[in-house]
Amino acid sequence: MRGYYSRHVVPRAQNAGATVSHDYKESETTIPFPATLTIDLANELREKNSAFTFNFYSDEPFPWRGERVLDRFESDALGVLKAKSEQKYVRFENHNGQRSVRIAYLVIMGETCVACHNAHPESPRTDWKVGDIRGVQQITLPLADVGTSFLPDMRESAFYIGIFTLAGLILIWLLLKEIQARVEQTRELAADAEMRNIELAAAKAEADRANRAQGELIANVGHELRTPLNSVIGFSEILKDERMGPMGSPEYPEFAGEIHSSGTRLLEIINSILYMSQLESGSAEMQQEVLSLNNVLTANVEAFKTAVEAQGVSLKHMIMADMPPVLFDRNGLSRIIHCILDNAIKFSDRGGKIWVAARELDDGCIEVRFKDTGAGIAEDVLLDVLKPFRQADGTRSRRFEGVGLGLAMANSIAKLHNTTIELESTEGIGTTVILTIPANRVVPEAGRHRNTEKERAAKSAIAA
Repeated sequence: MRGYYSRHVVPRAQNAGATVSHDYKESETTIPFPATLTIDLANELREKNSAFTFNFYSDEPFPWRGERVLDRFESDALGVLKAKSEQKYVRFENHNGQRSVRIAYLVIMGETCVACHNAHPESPRTDWKVGDIRGVQQITLPLADVGTSFLPDMRESAFYIGIFTLAGLILIWLLLKEIQARVEQTRELAADAEMRNIELAAAKAEADRANRAQGELIANVGHELRTPLNSVIGFSEILKDERMGPMGSPEYPEFAGEIHSSGTRLLEIINSILYMSQLESGSAEMQQEVLSLNNVLTANVEAFKTAVEAQGVSLKHMIMADMPPVLFDRNGLSRIIHCILDNAIKFSDRGGKIWVAARELDDGCIEVRFKDTGAGIAEDVLLDVLKPFRQADGTRSRRFEGVGLGLAMANSIAKLHNTTIELESTEGIGTTVILTIPANRVVPEAGRHRNTEKERAAKSAIAA
């Protein structure tokens, strides 16, 4: 009530020309202070019902309050509430010969309180702030009055209380039965779930055994194929180079060259299948080391120089000289770059263009983009090309050769390094492969400075 009076009544009265004072009864145009109104209201209530008392006191009173002796509860409440900034202090005790409960609350200064108290000429302080403790208000309520008022009603209602108690016991019994039924149902569901988990674990173990068996089969087949292939390649080299002397027909070296190239291609396919099998089974060895991304990218781009010249394709790279090193398997990173570039060259026509650009992102990751103007990939098979043995064109009459392991192999190696590969492609226009190396694999170099021009050029190439 006092807070509402302070915020809403006093400001409106002052705006209307009324004054606010503790001796408001002496003037018809004066209204009481909030504290004065509260105390006078408490006195009115005390006159009508002596069982209830209300006090409002402070250790910094206005001078017209006069000297006031606090009893023990009031002193304790004022000291505890001000010292600990608690909101309430409660004690049960005998007060004026009656068992009573006494509750004290803090009085906290609000904006209107601060404005009035700091401006009043007789205020004990003029530096009040919002949130300061102004004093304590407390009520005293005899417990005997509270209890005895209910005794007649309790005697008259004993029969109904007994009925309600019995009904409550019956309700509790029914709830317990329901809970027991639910517990049994939960146990049955848990048993079923445990059985399904056992079945799933057995199915997983069987699938793992099948994967291992598949890996062993591929390994065995690869071993059996490698031996004769090595012989084919070796003898074809002898024929091609005429190491045993000149052969009678000039076609022989050409045939031997075909044997050699075909055998070499077949060996590459077998090696790729074996390596893909190792990646899927988790047996591929990865040696983590700190690598210069610049060097690895540049070396792999230079390795394709002959291939792009033969294909009539332009291959350019924009790699900043001060790119930070990365933690990666050297062969794995090289194989990723090789697979992506090999695909870009293979699917580019004469006169096509390929760009390689790398940059460091704001979140600390490194992004490498491989962009080509090749055949592109249809949207409906864009995600499939990252899976083993999947190709954009899987028909026998397809234009480009291959078993569909290049991008799948690169993607598997990338995943082992928490690295992602994303594809953006438009059929007939070209493809962009985005390799993102996470920040936790980027090794910061002390004293590393950026080359602004090269960085702008790399960003421009990537944006293009």
